Amino acid sequence: MRKLLLCSLFAVPSFLFSYNLEFSKSFYKNIQNDTLESRVEIIVDSKDIDFINEKIEFFQDVINDNSTVKKTNGNYSLLPNYQYRKNQEIFLGYRGSLYYNIETSQYEKLNQFILDLKDIKKNMNTNSVKLSISNLQWTVSKELYEKNINMMRIEAINWIKKYSKKLSDPCIIKTISINNHSGFNSSMYARGAMVNSSPEAMNIAPIQTKRFISINVHYKLDCK
Repeated sequence: MRKLLLCSLFAVPSFLFSYNLEFSKSFYKNIQNDTLESRVEIIVDSKDIDFINEKIEFFQDVINDNSTVKKTNGNYSLLPNYQYRKNQEIFLGYRGSLYYNIETSQYEKLNQFILDLKDIKKNMNTNSVKLSISNLQWTVSKELYEKNINMMRIEAINWIKKYSKKLSDPCIIKTISINNHSGFNSSMYARGAMVNSSPEAMNIAPIQTKRFISINVHYKLDCK
C-alpha cells in the first residue's frame, strides 16, 4: 500500500507542469505596385441626340476594340442638360457621358492609349466633345497581393516550427490563427497626367511606389 501511494506522489508533478504557451507575432512585407490605373470620360453636349450617340458610339468602338489595356466598369448615360440663370431653369440640350476604368501593367501601353483618344478627339474638330483622363495611379493587383499574403502565411508557419524546437520544454503546436491586417484594397498613389497635357508630358510616368502589408498571427502551444 505504501509503495502504491509513493508511486502516485511521483506521478502528480508531470500533470502540474503541463502548460499552454500563447502569444502573437506580426509579419511585414513591402510589395511593389504592379498595375497602372486611370479613368476615361467622354462627354458630348448637343441638342441633337443622334449627334451625341454617333460620337459616343465611335469612342465606344475604339475603346472596346483596343486589346492593349484592360477596360472595366464601362457605363453610358444620356441626360437633359440644364443651366440655372436668375432662378430660371434653361434647357441647353442633352449630355451623353461614357466612362471606363482603364488598367495595365505597362505604362507605355496606357500612355499610347490615352494619346490615341486625344488624337481622335482633336480630329473631330468640335467643342461639343470633351475628353477627360483622371490622374494615372499605381495600384497593387489582387493576384500579386494574395501571392505575397500566402508567402507570409508560409513564413509564419515555418517560424513557429523552428521556434518550438528551440524551447527547453517539448511543445506541440495546437493552433495557428492568422489575421490579415491590411486586407485587399488597391491603395492608389498618383501623380497627375491630365488630358490637356502635351504629348511630351504624357510620357512622364507617375512614381511607382511600394505598398506595406502585414499579417498578425496568434500561436498556441501545448508544452510539458
